[in-house]
Amino acid sequence: MQARRHDIDALRAIALFLLILYHAWVSIMPFGAQFGMVATVPATPAPVFDAVSSLLGILLNIWRIPILFLVSGMAVWFLAARRSPGALARERVVRLGLPLLFGWLVVGPGTALIFPLSAGATVPEALATLRPNAAHLWFLKLILPYALAFALLLAVWPGVRARLSVWDPPPPVIFAVWTAGLVLITLVTRPANFEAWFSGPHTPVFGALCFGAGVVMAASGPRFQAWSARWAPWLAAVALLLYIPRVPYTVAKFQAGTLLYPDLLFYTAVAVESAVWMTAALGFSARVFRGPRRWVSAAVAAVFPVYILHWPVQNLTAWALRDVFDSKAQALAVLVAVELAVGCCLCRAVARVGVLRRVFGMRVRGAWGG
Repeated sequence: MQARRHDIDALRAIALFLLILYHAWVSIMPFGAQFGMVATVPATPAPVFDAVSSLLGILLNIWRIPILFLVSGMAVWFLAARRSPGALARERVVRLGLPLLFGWLVVGPGTALIFPLSAGATVPEALATLRPNAAHLWFLKLILPYALAFALLLAVWPGVRARLSVWDPPPPVIFAVWTAGLVLITLVTRPANFEAWFSGPHTPVFGALCFGAGVVMAASGPRFQAWSARWAPWLAAVALLLYIPRVPYTVAKFQAGTLLYPDLLFYTAVAVESAVWMTAALGFSARVFRGPRRWVSAAVAAVFPVYILHWPVQNLTAWALRDVFDSKAQALAVLVAVELAVGCCLCRAVARVGVLRRVFGMRVRGAWGG
């Protein structure tokens, strides 16, 4: 049996943390209210902060969600080695389905309730707007069906896992076929905004292909891991070369009020760039997180339940401190610090209750003392 991939655990934790950071950043920008976030925009102009953070956002937005699909496919492959197809399906329903249901019925509506109250609505007015919604847990609506479909495939075709294990295509071939598939999906769907994963027409198929690629990459064993680690600096250099010309196009796109990319060549380039960034991230993670580390294990155990709670905590914090901050950098630092601190404290409390552990996607035993 293959040893636990600590690099994949760490990469998943980093991806979720980037989402927490991104949501906090959106809340301090003028357009934050469009996404149901309580805005806390300091009056002091911050052109340097706006420029630097926007450049980082343009860099990250095309791959920060797809990489969650990729590592989820890898995780399911490793889980399948220790479970029957039925047990795998049950485990995924508990670990992903219960948090999704909790988010849809409690966290999402609760988060949405804070927004109108912060804008001066009365409690009855705010309650009238409540609707079940998954909010920031929307991607679980895709990852869970992907995992159940893979469990069904294992049940219908028992030998598929053994065939994948011995198939072992060269890593460059895996990368090339996966990238070509992402390009084809992007060209066919032509999303108005490639980065709008929440509502993009390309997201379900793009995510499914990334999930499937993750399965194949994990099935190749240490071979793809070693290849991505070896070539990670070169992959990052290629991704940067693709990113640099994309920046003015993206800025002009938003300034002109049109979200369509200018031509098919640009659609191709952005899909390739997304795949290259993800592969480089896999490689760098394999280089850095080669073995177990206590602080990494704690972060991996904490990040998902903290992510589940971070948006309502963020909205409440922004509402309470909206007139306090002097700068955007200060506001961002405080929001993220409060979200992490409050989330960790709440999760440590609920970890003592078995049912709540399930609702927050925690293992029965883990780093939270259960």
